[in-house]
Amino acid sequence: MANVTDTIIEQLGGRQIFAMAFRHALTTENSITFHVAKGLKTTNRIDRVHVAYDVASDTYSVGFHRYNRKVYDLVTIRQVEGVYADMLRGLVESETGLRMTLGTCTRVAA
Repeated sequence: MANVTDTIIEQLGGRQIFAMAFRHALTTENSITFHVAKGLKTTNRIDRVHVAYDVASDTYSVGFHRYNRKVYDLVTIRQVEGVYADMLRGLVESETGLRMTLGTCTRVAA
């Protein structure tokens, strides 16, 4: 049986997409935090995404963050609770502005 972090990666588009768009994944038993790859421009300069699985409600909690290098602080841009598995990929695409499809990881046209 796959663990939670592998399931999250598959729901975001698979390991190939993950390797193109993100780097430095930090995992725990029920969550994953990853950094957006350098050179990719995101909405609101989001550079970190945290996805945590809530076992009790069978949903995800997703946080979008930006690291402020001047004061060494993590700024939360948006926190979304109660995200179902089929909504996860679309939410990450809409919040970061990155299209998560194989072959391209580009900015979504405005």
